[in-house]
Amino acid sequence: MGIVRIFPAAGLSLLASFALSSAVHADSRDCRRLETRLASLSQVREAPELFDRYRRAVDEQKLELSIAKRRAREIGCGFVLGLGSAECQSLKPQIDRMASNLADLQRKSELLAEEVSGSSRRERAMLRAQLDAANCYDNAYSARLPMLDQGADDESNREGNLFDRLARSSIEYSIDSGEDRNIITIPSPQDESAIKAYRTICVRTCDGYYFPMSPKSSRDDFSRDQQNCQSI
Repeated sequence: MGIVRIFPAAGLSLLASFALSSAVHADSRDCRRLETRLASLSQVREAPELFDRYRRAVDEQKLELSIAKRRAREIGCGFVLGLGSAECQSLKPQIDRMASNLADLQRKSELLAEEVSGSSRRERAMLRAQLDAANCYDNAYSARLPMLDQGADDESNREGNLFDRLARSSIEYSIDSGEDRNIITIPSPQDESAIKAYRTICVRTCDGYYFPMSPKSSRDDFSRDQQNCQSI
């Protein structure tokens, strides 16, 4: 019995703590800045799904890069001297692009791993303490805590947090005859409807072993691949 997996083929800056007497009215700009940052951190709930997408992309890009390097060795490509056949000359830039893309995917995956590990939870606790110290909970601003104030002055808040920026990396992944067909990218959820083809694999639930099902499935093929996977 298995399950089909479908592959649509920043650190945080610490805020200085401060204390204000409860007798002093809260400064609206301070409250707005703290509320904005706290609201942006609420999006950390998206981390597990996004992190999983990057982890899968890293694994698949490693596989594609390994296949390309093995092919280069098989046909005797001499990358050091830049010699070789026309296929070698075509493989070299593809391998370079895949290696560069893999490094980028790994870097972003590591940033997400740091977020998932709890950095944002610690900052959220710090922000709540600062809101309380600044007397923000006792004024009209407290009603807006779950909301993101677009008028905040903090430039990093206007740009969005880490998950916003990574989710906007919406390069379409499609399996076609183009020379960059082995470059694995991460589509954002809103762009997934534009994806023309998916690579599906069957994962054995008992030990995690997996094997390819289809290199080019459409959405209509998902149920077929699922049935074939379960029958194995």
